Amino acid sequence: MAAWLLVSHETPHIRAERAVIELVRRERNVVTREELLGVGVSRGWIDRRVRSGWLTREFHSVYVAGRARASLDERERAALKACGGDAVLSHFSAAARWKIRRYSRRTVHVTVPGRRRSRPGIRVHESPLHPRDITTKDGVRLTTIARTLVDLAALLNDAELDTAVHEAEFLKRLDVRAVEQAMHRAGPVKGLPNLRSALRTRRPANGRIDFDLEREFHAFLRRHGFPPTEHGVEFELGDGHRTTVDVLFRDAWVAIELDGGPHKTTRNFHRDRRKGRRLEALHGLIIIRVTEEDLRDHEAELAADLWATLERRTRR
Repeated sequence: MAAWLLVSHETPHIRAERAVIELVRRERNVVTREELLGVGVSRGWIDRRVRSGWLTREFHSVYVAGRARASLDERERAALKACGGDAVLSHFSAAARWKIRRYSRRTVHVTVPGRRRSRPGIRVHESPLHPRDITTKDGVRLTTIARTLVDLAALLNDAELDTAVHEAEFLKRLDVRAVEQAMHRAGPVKGLPNLRSALRTRRPANGRIDFDLEREFHAFLRRHGFPPTEHGVEFELGDGHRTTVDVLFRDAWVAIELDGGPHKTTRNFHRDRRKGRRLEALHGLIIIRVTEEDLRDHEAELAADLWATLERRTRR
């Protein structure tokens, strides 16, 4: 009876405040002006909460509640609400959600079926997506991995697209037939020949490919038909210390260390040589160091030397 009396004596203002809290919780902190008005608060109430900082305007009539700066997840949800109920996360933003390509910029990529202009912070792509190309992840509508790869094909170079395909395969989320069907539904879209090539010539590689030089080296391995590799393999160095090698040919017991920008300082030069010495002493591992210049200016020579090393080591 007491609880009933408490509820029955709540003012409309208190009931609206309770409804706002429930709305914010349900919508993961991202609410629209229309949604707030729908639970019973006034326009003046919304404006006062914006001035106090409890509501932060992310896009037109879309707010993040309870914080001054939206997380990337909240910003993406806000962008979808700003573009309407038929918008889906796509391109780089969808790729980052699927973890097949890193993307940390604050501009959100969305696809809508009709004509809508981009606005600051939102890159709008116009395409009438087939229902099979849309799914939901973590409560967010987005393009499927197959459709995301189709969209990326128009924006990435060959090496970057190869890496995205590899990451999808590494995560056990690459369905080649689904990608082919998504390409067919998309029609004549820029970059599809490159995507078909990436699917046809992809090579097995166990592990993530994390930085630009490693992506270039992976493309080099694919061009020259090298056997499967493992990436970021961990080894013991003794005294509780561990290290990783960039690329490992396990059958030949040959490791590749890629010397990009971070390796060019004097301190890192000596650290890398000590690491290589320890790996050879403790594990019998042959270390081959590859630079950006090797890939750019001496590709044929590098391929010949690496093949000779692998064949000699495999025979042994």
